[in-house]
Amino acid sequence: MATSWRDVPEAGTALAIRFLVWFARVFGRRVLHALLVPVTVYFVLVRPASRRVSKQYLARVLDRPVRFSDVFRHFYTFARVIADRVYFMSGDMSAIPIRVHGAERLQTLVDQGKGGIVLSAHLGSFEAARILGGTISDAVLRIVLDRQVNQKLVEGFESANPEFASAIIDVRQAPASLALEIADALKKGEWVGFLADRVVSKGRNETVDFLGAPSQFPVGPAAIAGMFKVPLVSVFPLYINGGYEVYCDVISESAEVPRSTRQEALRAYVVDYVAQLEKYVVLAPYNWFNFFDYWDAE
Repeated sequence: MATSWRDVPEAGTALAIRFLVWFARVFGRRVLHALLVPVTVYFVLVRPASRRVSKQYLARVLDRPVRFSDVFRHFYTFARVIADRVYFMSGDMSAIPIRVHGAERLQTLVDQGKGGIVLSAHLGSFEAARILGGTISDAVLRIVLDRQVNQKLVEGFESANPEFASAIIDVRQAPASLALEIADALKKGEWVGFLADRVVSKGRNETVDFLGAPSQFPVGPAAIAGMFKVPLVSVFPLYINGGYEVYCDVISESAEVPRSTRQEALRAYVVDYVAQLEKYVVLAPYNWFNFFDYWDAE
C-alpha cells in the first residue's frame, strides 16, 4: 500500500492524455463522461491499493458500511474531474455549470491590491477555481505544485493551453528561488494557491484531528501569509450534480504571526483551515482524491 502521496503511480500515458484532450474537444463533455465508465471500472480493478484506501476513507467519512458502488463512485468522480480539466485548461467552460459562493468578500480583498494566500486541497477541481478570474475583477491566481508529480498530466494540459505553465510555481526549485517567486507574485497583487492537505516530510507541519484521527498539515502557507501580512483564504471547488460549486471562505483578512506567539498563531490558522476542509469533505465525500494511506502518511 502506498504510504505517501509520492508513492502513488501516475495513471495513464502521455499519448492517452493527448487522446483525452482530442476526444473532449471533438465529442463533448457528455460523451466523454460516458466513455469514462469502462475506464473507471478498469482502474478500480487494477488498483487494489487505491481501492483499499478509498474504502477505508469512505468508511470514515460516510460512517456506514462501504459498498463497491461507493468505491466506484469515488473513482468515477475523480475521473470526471480529471476529464473536465481539459475544458478548464482550454478556457471553454460554457458546458460546465459553475457557481461561486463567497465571491463578494474575496472581491473586497482583491480590491486592496495586496494579493494573498489561497488554501485548497485535493478536493474537487482546483482548476475550477480559475472561474474566479472572471467572477472577481483583477484576480490573478497562481498555484504552487510539484511538476514532477503527475508530470504527464501537467504536460498534457500545457499542450492544450500553453498559458497553464505560467500559472504554475514549481516547488522543485532552490528554496531561495521559490521564496522569491512567491514574494514577487504577492507584491504584484497576485493570489498564490497551495494544496494544503499534503505535507512534504522535511517541511514544518502541525498535527490536527481530521475526520476523527490525527493527521499532519503544512504550516508554510500560513507562515508566508503572516510574513507579508496578506489575506489567508480557503477555496474549495466541489464537483456536485454534474457542475461545480466553488466555496470561498476568509480565514484572515490580514494574517498576523507575532514573533512572541508564532507557534500558537500558525497552529490556529492551520486548525481553521482543517475545520473548513473537513466541512467540505463531509459535504462532498466522493470529491476527496488522496488515494494513499492518508492518516499513516509521513
